[in-house]
This record gives sequence, structure tokens and C-alpha cells, in this order.
Amino acid sequence: MKRYRGTAEWRGRWPVPIGLLTGTFLALLPVTALAHSGPPPVPETLWTTWNFDPLVLLVLTLGITVYLRGVRAIWARAGRGRGVKTWQVASVLGGYLSIAIALISPLDPLSSALFSAHMGQHLFLITIAPLLLIVGDVSSASIWGLPSSWRRLIPKFWKRAGLLGKLWAVLVLPLIALALHSLVIWIWHVPAFYDAAVRNELIHAVEHLTMFLTAALFWWVVLQRGRQAGMNYGIGILMIFGLVLQKTALGALISFSPNPWYSEYATTTAPFGITPIEDQQLAGAVLMGPGGFIYLIIGVVLFAGWFRAIERSVDRDDEIAGLATASGHAHTQAGAHRVRETV
Repeated sequence: MKRYRGTAEWRGRWPVPIGLLTGTFLALLPVTALAHSGPPPVPETLWTTWNFDPLVLLVLTLGITVYLRGVRAIWARAGRGRGVKTWQVASVLGGYLSIAIALISPLDPLSSALFSAHMGQHLFLITIAPLLLIVGDVSSASIWGLPSSWRRLIPKFWKRAGLLGKLWAVLVLPLIALALHSLVIWIWHVPAFYDAAVRNELIHAVEHLTMFLTAALFWWVVLQRGRQAGMNYGIGILMIFGLVLQKTALGALISFSPNPWYSEYATTTAPFGITPIEDQQLAGAVLMGPGGFIYLIIGVVLFAGWFRAIERSVDRDDEIAGLATASGHAHTQAGAHRVRETV
């Protein structure tokens, strides 16, 4: 049996960055999240409006199955908890659970009645799910869950797709990743585009797709690229700070606007006991509050990692200096001894 050398075994042969597979593979999930059909729900029937769309369930189940199959293959070779840590499995499953909450639970149809619910859906689908999937390194195990013939085709395809490699090299530049995600967020909150997404299933799918992909790219650059390419922690912290500024500005504009932004919610909020402007204020609070808190936590974690890296670097320098001093002292003593012998 071929000895398993960890997820680095295929990374060395396959130059595709891990995050690229994560984005393309999981992009199928938000694409299937079409806009809620039928009239907006009311409180009395809300908990009967679960979205058991067969395509959503199929793709979600497929993603989880491929991932768990890969985890089992890795653990069969390396031992449980090796190659893929247990906490990584929990993180990835948490990411899939977040997608399920966004697309299957009553939160999905509720988003067609309340702007604040739509912001909650985006919180799960655009912030929490991509973060947990990237933190858990979903693609490493998913690769091993694919049939072996498919795995052999992947490096061949990538070697022939030189243009994709060049495009990826541009996309993973920190400023580009931050700008793309920020731009997508602002564009989809322009009233004309937002209302169109609520009304049209295809546009709604494109909205989720672009937000999810750019969010996955953002988190990959902040987290994965920092681990694999030695990117300075400070750049990741600055990226998070830049995105928080964008979302805070957008949330403030939404919350403090004297007029409702979106006509689609003009008549749907009354059954829930709030006005469209109150719903909009709550939506802005969701964007700034829970979403901002998540970014704050990751920023603190990155800062702590940065501090530990500095400490390790200082300790290593002190150790090298100590060894150099000891070596110099030993040479000095040996030289003095030779001089005494000569005399």
C-alpha cells in the first residue's frame, strides 16, 4: 500500500491552490438557492415553509458525502485525527450546517418578507459558511473523496489551463480579493439590483453565487494563504479591518436612512408587526452587529498568531545568538590552550 504523506502529497503534484477547489465545488450550493416562490410567509405559517427543494438537498448531501468519504480515506491511511484534525471536521460540518440553515430552514422564505431576515440569511451563507469551510480546509479531504480517476485528471487539466493559473495569481492578491468582495456587497445592495434579486430566481442565484465565491476568496487569502505562503499576519488584519469598514458604512447607511430602500418589502412586513423602515433598521444592525463581531474575533485570533510568531522569532534569534556566543567562547579557549602548549 502506498504510504500516506498527508494532504501535502497531492498539493506537491497539483499547483491549484486549495481555496480554488473550495470556491468552485461549493459554488453549486448557493446557485441552487433560488428565490422563494409563492407569496411571502406570515407568522402563522412560517414554520411550515421549510425549503426541501430536491436539488438543494442533493447538492448539499453530495458535498458532505464527498468530504466525509475523503476524511475516512485519509484516516484509514494515517490514523484518526491525523492528516485532517477532528476540529477541522467539526468546522467543515459547521459550514455545511450554516448553508443548510440559510437555504433549507424557514429563514429562506422569510427573507422574501423581511429585509432583516435576508441579512440574516447572508450572515450564514456569506460570512459564517465560507469562513468555517476555509478554516476546516474542506478541499483537502474532498479531493480524497473523489474517485481516483478524477483525482488523476485534475493536475492534467490544471497544467493545460495556464490562463487560469495566471488569473488565480491576480485574484489572490490581498487588495484584489478585498476589493472584489467589497464591490460585490455594495453592488447587490443597490436598490435596483436588490429588488431584482428578490423578484427573479435566476438573479437571486447569481447574487448568492457571487457573494459566496468572493467571500470564499477573501477568507482563503486571509487564512489559507497566510499559512501556506507565509503572508504577514498584518496584511490579513488590514484586510479584515478594510472589510469591516465597508460593511459598517453600508450598515449605517441602511439603518439611518429616513426612507425604505427596497420596494419589495413595502407590503410584506406588516404581518410581523413592524414597518418597512423598522425592518430596514434591524437589517442594518444585523450587518454591523453579528457580522462585525465575527470579523473582530478573527482579527483578534490573527493578532494573537502574529504575536506568537514574533515571540518564536525572538526566541529563535536568542537561541542562535547563544549558540554563536558559546561556539566563539569554545574557539577562544581552544586557541588559548594551543598558545600555552606552544610556549
